[in-house]
Amino acid sequence: MKAAILRGFGEVDQFIVEEVDNPKPKVGEAVVEVYSASLNRRDVWIRQNKYPNIKLPAILGSDGCGVVISTGSEKDKKLIGKEVVIYPGFNWGEENSFQRKDFTILGMPTNGTCAEQVVVPVENLFEKPKNLNYNETSTLPIAGLTAYRAIVNKAKLKPNENILITGIGGGVAMFALQFALEFSKNVFVTSSSKEKIDKAISLGAKEGVVFPSGKNFKDEIYQLTNGKGIDILIDGTTGELLSNVADVMNSGGRIVIYGATSLSPVTLPARHLFWKQLNVLGTTCGSLKEFSEMLKFIESKNIHPVIDSVFPLKKIKEAHTKLEKSSQCGKIVIEIKR
Repeated sequence: MKAAILRGFGEVDQFIVEEVDNPKPKVGEAVVEVYSASLNRRDVWIRQNKYPNIKLPAILGSDGCGVVISTGSEKDKKLIGKEVVIYPGFNWGEENSFQRKDFTILGMPTNGTCAEQVVVPVENLFEKPKNLNYNETSTLPIAGLTAYRAIVNKAKLKPNENILITGIGGGVAMFALQFALEFSKNVFVTSSSKEKIDKAISLGAKEGVVFPSGKNFKDEIYQLTNGKGIDILIDGTTGELLSNVADVMNSGGRIVIYGATSLSPVTLPARHLFWKQLNVLGTTCGSLKEFSEMLKFIESKNIHPVIDSVFPLKKIKEAHTKLEKSSQCGKIVIEIKR
């Protein structure tokens, strides 16, 4: 099979698309012929050696969907020919609210989806949503699941609450926007790009703030919300904005943090945290149960993921370059089989 092999750390030229052996399933596993995969920020960080204990060469990719072509045991052969999407986590555990210490994600340390075939446990396979094509389905595993858990199970967004989603344009943020709109029409966004804010508004966001802009963030938020402030913040940057947001949070508000792309120190004023009785909630990925719930939600609400661009596997370097520049608005898809 063909696969995008990461041979070293650093720039995108460390990728080589070449022939490797097809994976062989063990008992309890299945091989999926990958039709589409999609990229996440973690793929860039792995290439840049920002995770511990990375072993090379490696096939990256945590998101993928396709068709089951073989299984490791007779009892699972009924799966062959099924259109599936892959739950990307291993060893989440029995506790739905947090993962086990040995939890890992597909695409490092195990070989991932940027290849013509991938082997995964059969319990990680779910039926592809009927309302989505392969490219759309491939965007769901990391970003869709992370956003679903953040909006539905962490923030517990209620009708008509004011919610602010930072870093719009990123995969999780775009899903968070789409999911939030199913509960409340008072969805606000931030981005350093006016074009990305305009895209979010076209999808249903009420308004957006360019940040940083040199303007007073507190004044801008109160102006947009008619003085009502913010009930929920969904943030994956943990940068300067997070240090300013407590000023505009309403009492009992929820701050949900799913990432730290800015890698900057953050200060949250303690006086606001205790006096406003704010809840600061961390979240990452999600359980098998939440993945199943998310897929049903996507299908029942007929939500179609926002795709920024589609690249063939041989253009993996160009796809990584685009993601690294954060110029995308939506998910970047690697189309492996048409």
